[in-house]
Amino acid sequence: MHVPVSVVIPCYCCEGTIERAVGSVMKQTALPVEIFLVDDASPDHGRTLNKLRQLQELFCDKTHIEVIALKNNGGPSVARNAGWEAATQPYIAFLDADDAWHPQKLEIQYGWMKEHPEIALTGHKCLWLKEDSFPQSGEPLPKVEEFQVRRITKLSLLFSSRFSTRSVMLKNELPFRFEPKKRYSEDYLLWLQIALSGYQGAFLDLPLAYLYKAPYGEGRLKW
Repeated sequence: MHVPVSVVIPCYCCEGTIERAVGSVMKQTALPVEIFLVDDASPDHGRTLNKLRQLQELFCDKTHIEVIALKNNGGPSVARNAGWEAATQPYIAFLDADDAWHPQKLEIQYGWMKEHPEIALTGHKCLWLKEDSFPQSGEPLPKVEEFQVRRITKLSLLFSSRFSTRSVMLKNELPFRFEPKKRYSEDYLLWLQIALSGYQGAFLDLPLAYLYKAPYGEGRLKW
């Protein structure tokens, strides 16, 4: 089964982690229609770009994978925007090259957004795991039971970002993009622009994404 989602993964010197990220997309119970792997001019003598093309070849029979090679390094905003501009599906999901997804992430998140068309942006919880915890060790993943959803208000978003980019799914039609001149908090700025322009957002209380390095210090394992 495929769902009308375009997955965008910015890539920069990620030869060692990108296979785990793409592999987690390929394990989805509902596959995306397309994946965009955007190499942000990685200065590694073509190792990242070659790896992306290997993955494109490896999974070509499962879904459409397009490799976009940027000529100049522009940072995550530019790379994500390049994938976004190439996307053809009504929903966009972002994943970083060193992170991974729960196998039911797209099925659950897209399914919820389809049932709630008034919502333009959603995110969900993420788990920080040790490097060998998933998928290498085969540890059981958190079970997906019934979950709570809370609407994200403009005021709550002004106090702090409620969405990590690896968790975000949004509508392709939104008239915004990541600010290309920003290399830090560019995602938070975009979420604010969306919310303050009157679009609605929501947070799914399920851990559907995994990261392998501490997000802002090692004190928080789940949020």
